Amino acid sequence: MKPVRLTIVETHPIQYNAPLFRHIARHCPELDLTVLYASRPTPAQQAVGYAGAFEWDSDLLDGYRSRVVRDSRPDESFDSENYDGIDVEEIGDALLETTPDVALVAGWHSKSQMRAIASCRQHRIPLVYRGDTHLGMRPSGVRALAWGLHTRRHLSQYAAHLAVGSLARDYLVAHGVRPTRIFASPHAVDNEFFASTA
Repeated sequence: MKPVRLTIVETHPIQYNAPLFRHIARHCPELDLTVLYASRPTPAQQAVGYAGAFEWDSDLLDGYRSRVVRDSRPDESFDSENYDGIDVEEIGDALLETTPDVALVAGWHSKSQMRAIASCRQHRIPLVYRGDTHLGMRPSGVRALAWGLHTRRHLSQYAAHLAVGSLARDYLVAHGVRPTRIFASPHAVDNEFFASTA
């Protein structure tokens, strides 16, 4: 049986996800994984929330097949709160070039993600959601209603939903996702790395 071609779309490399991607590439022969990154931040761009510019001490692209669609531009922001921060127009075409059977797009908080979602819908590529948003993040007052409607509409575009924990599962169910479409997918810890540095 041929492996399922899975393309995961991310805005940029994230240190917490790289170990999971390496694990899939090494130990899950039923998946043919490609990770597509819209762009890659400079040391200064990834310094948001930290004391200063830095580079990760491990290669976040090592150990699995990946592609960075284009280099970052000086005016771009990789902050997840900035919808307009990273807009890679080429991401839809790059996604199609991976010829996926299914695509995982973690959410819709950036224009790049929305472009990937639109490409999947246009070409009838099933979408999988995986996120850690929960009901505690819901805004208050009248904004809560708009947030709920917006969330429900976006989640309905996905064929399956991966819940990283019980709060994420509750969020999905509260927004109309059928429990039979929710699958447990907890965050992973790179135990080998931490054991080697202990």
